[in-house]
Amino acid sequence: MKSWLQRVVCVLAVLGLSLAPDSAALTEAQEVSDARIAELLAQAQAQVQLPAPASSPTVALAIDEAVRRGLERNLDLNLERLNPRLVDLQVAGILATYQPTVTSSFVNQSQVRLPTSQLQGVGLRINTDTLQWNSGVSQSVPWYGGSFFVNFNNSRDETNDQSALRNPGYSTNLIARYKQPLLRNLKTDSTRNSLQKTRISQQVADINLRATIVNTEASIRNA
Repeated sequence: MKSWLQRVVCVLAVLGLSLAPDSAALTEAQEVSDARIAELLAQAQAQVQLPAPASSPTVALAIDEAVRRGLERNLDLNLERLNPRLVDLQVAGILATYQPTVTSSFVNQSQVRLPTSQLQGVGLRINTDTLQWNSGVSQSVPWYGGSFFVNFNNSRDETNDQSALRNPGYSTNLIARYKQPLLRNLKTDSTRNSLQKTRISQQVADINLRATIVNTEASIRNA
């Protein structure tokens, strides 16, 4: 910009020189032109000057406070905290295999049939009402691949059969059984293998979490 203005001033000076050959007037015009050029340059610099960037707010933090905030708001650390919980759920799901299963049932049944013997009565229909209530428990044990179940069954039969010795009649039985493998699945099986691997993964997840916490804390203190 300065060179362009100087050229214009020089042209005007030349023209002024040809129109007014007085050297004093030419010198005065030159001085006025230099002052005008300096003024224009100052105005141009003021217009193109960029505003100073606004200062961002600052917060005074102690090291312990900065570490606390960093551990609370670090996304990688929050994600790493979820891994031990997920593995804990997997372990709980496998251990649910060894939880006991309790069953119970209640049955009320009525049956009508024709007599098959004269002792039962002639021309009668044999009505038999049966009432049953049963319960039981079964479980797989977490050692040596064994399992067991216990069932307790009860029934009551009432009939108009004249040949029945007892009316109503009751019956009860208790059944218990334990199953133990001798060779296959004795030392280990698929469930116990999965449980062992998942527990190892649980330890790895805990170690990774502690390592992430230590590294994050060290980075914050260094920063």
